[in-house]
Amino acid sequence: MDTAQIQKETEEYRLSRIAYILECMFEYFITILTSGAYLAKLTTTIGISDAMTAILSSIASLAGMFQIVSIFLAHKTPVKRWVLPITFITQSLVSTLYIIPFLGIGASAPIIFFAIILISKAAVNIVAPAKSNWFLSLVDDRNRGSFQAKINIVSLAGGTLFTFAASFLIDDFEAKGNLKGAFIALTAVICALAILQIACLVIAREKPISVERGESPIKSVKSLCKNKIYVRILIFNAIWALANNITTPFLSTYQLKELSFSMTFISTVGIILSFVQIFAVYFFGRYSVRHSYASIMRIAYVFALASFCFVTLSTPSNGKVMFTIYRFINLFFGSASAVSSTSLLFMVVPPQERTSAIAFNTIVTGLIGFLVTLIVSPILTFLQGLEIFVFGMRIFAQQILATVSMIITALLLVYYQIFCHKLLKD
Repeated sequence: MDTAQIQKETEEYRLSRIAYILECMFEYFITILTSGAYLAKLTTTIGISDAMTAILSSIASLAGMFQIVSIFLAHKTPVKRWVLPITFITQSLVSTLYIIPFLGIGASAPIIFFAIILISKAAVNIVAPAKSNWFLSLVDDRNRGSFQAKINIVSLAGGTLFTFAASFLIDDFEAKGNLKGAFIALTAVICALAILQIACLVIAREKPISVERGESPIKSVKSLCKNKIYVRILIFNAIWALANNITTPFLSTYQLKELSFSMTFISTVGIILSFVQIFAVYFFGRYSVRHSYASIMRIAYVFALASFCFVTLSTPSNGKVMFTIYRFINLFFGSASAVSSTSLLFMVVPPQERTSAIAFNTIVTGLIGFLVTLIVSPILTFLQGLEIFVFGMRIFAQQILATVSMIITALLLVYYQIFCHKLLKD
């Protein structure tokens, strides 16, 4: 494609790219209100146990399995025709979560809550690969990393302000003894955000791409498996899912229990790091214009290795320093990975296979992550029952898990350098 053609397409789809950036931000706001502390506040109110809340939180990883449906739908273009209605139905369903406390359904509440979370997460995963392919196809290859950086920056900056506002709203209503009033307000907010998200999708245009219908997801996966470099990246991501989920899911309780952090300390550090992450994403976005995504990917996992190192060093006596350094380094990993990971997949597969490539990658890594978390959970419980000392210092279970993750990540970097980096640069 010559320079004139690229410039023409750049202008032609400018509004669509802006719409996608805003759509991602509105979707992120809805995610904030239906996860983390907000999810816990809602589940506690309707009597769902801590164990069930943990399972609900892990559904997002397991729901990646539903991206197999995207492989069935990949040939149905324009994708806007089916992405839009599924997104509308999904967010309409999510908006009912905060209404559950008013229904007076007693013991059935957890079941209905579980069903809504599962269906909505499944639907989000069904449309995610096609939607990513839709909008990232509107961006020139060399600017794709920079564009993804803009998406993350806008969502992070808006999310910080939105979190402040949502938290203030809940605290204000709760202080007045009117938590149900807060839930009504949040329902209205989610509905408004859903309308804005849908409006962005309606405004956006789609580049005409003809995709032949595959015989089946199995055939599509077989085609991807013939792509040597895609398979190597898939193996790389699978190993990372193993390394990451051995440790990361268990660090929230580590902060609260073993390291004895207060919620105020955790949230204050989180807010500060959100602003740092905005600059980190901006830096890697600009860096990606002149450097290969392959090199940025390698840098990302050097940060990942270093971050696990600081978890292994975190103890109650130094935790506020060491664990904060872990979070600081980890945000650089996340920023570099956000800019490079999807862009690499787009580089190594043809346009007609990109939706399937994203879906299959998410299915594999999501399933591995969920299973690893289930397997490691009893191991963590066993280790917590032991009192392990090294050179007179108490070693906690999460430190041991982080050491394992650190070793696997080091081996992962060796694998990447030998089997992936040169092929990706070429």
